[in-house]
Amino acid sequence: MDSFSTTVAGVFKRDEVWHDWWVSDRVPVPYFDNKNLLLVFINDERCFIKEKRLKQLDECLNGFCGLGNIERKAISDPVHEFCLRHCIHEMMDCAWYENKSGIWDCIFPTTICIVVKNDNMDIVVNCDCPYIKCSGLQLRFTSESTLPLISEIKQF
Repeated sequence: MDSFSTTVAGVFKRDEVWHDWWVSDRVPVPYFDNKNLLLVFINDERCFIKEKRLKQLDECLNGFCGLGNIERKAISDPVHEFCLRHCIHEMMDCAWYENKSGIWDCIFPTTICIVVKNDNMDIVVNCDCPYIKCSGLQLRFTSESTLPLISEIKQF
């Protein structure tokens, strides 16, 4: 199988280098004001994808695409605090710190990865952020939590 379809993101095609990665075209993501983002499905079953996994992927994407601006703005405080702590630790200019809701003007989502982990799927959003220069910001949405985990970008 060199491609498969989902209801939310359309067609995913197998990456030419990483054979357990499947990449979609850019799709509008409501969580980020319908910004068109690349989706990458990282399958733990190597080159084989079971029908059950495709159904699970569709459910995961449907859940994530049901989140919008309201849910994103609800996590402004912890994202702001994370970036502020990072700035202080790196001794960077923190002149922006008073505007908590404005933190999203400094976070630029680049890629959304759907990662299979222990038979669950996590949505991992990698973002560029000038306050986390070395690696960037990562938001990880898990099936166990209603709020995303906030961290620097890490390897899977």
